[in-house]
Amino acid sequence: ASNAKNVRAIPIPDSYRGLHGLQGTALAQAYADEVQQAIDSFAAAGIQLAGILVCPEFANEGLLNVPPGFMEMAVERVRRAGGLYIADEVQGGFARTGTHMWSHQWDQVTPDIVTLGKPMGNGHPISGVIARAELINEFGRTAMYFNTFGGNPVSCAVGLAVL
Repeated sequence: ASNAKNVRAIPIPDSYRGLHGLQGTALAQAYADEVQQAIDSFAAAGIQLAGILVCPEFANEGLLNVPPGFMEMAVERVRRAGGLYIADEVQGGFARTGTHMWSHQWDQVTPDIVTLGKPMGNGHPISGVIARAELINEFGRTAMYFNTFGGNPVSCAVGLAVL
């Protein structure tokens, strides 16, 4: 849990040490219900849900065996509440999880926003953000954006060489 009024932590969806001894779809449902409880908590506090931000394979949490169907159920609840699914691919992106370029592809749930990083520069600090076109267009229409690191030619050359 978090002390911040606008942040909620959810239990890690772990098939090895699952909630209430559940397994399979029942376990995925139980963890998705935890996401719904967080959403309901925001609503009760009068806070509009912004979204859910997760590393799809939960790398920092130990590369757990996420219950099949969890991400689909969780994202469905988040989107129904008006939130976005943000996939943090800093750890698992660029084919680091095997046969898929992105770890979110294992769940077959398309994110609204994807963050990229570490392997993109093979050790050189470079990162990126990918989002649905309508989100980027709306952001560009309504917000002034400035970044002192944007357009660094060395990082761009490294990124191109790695990719």
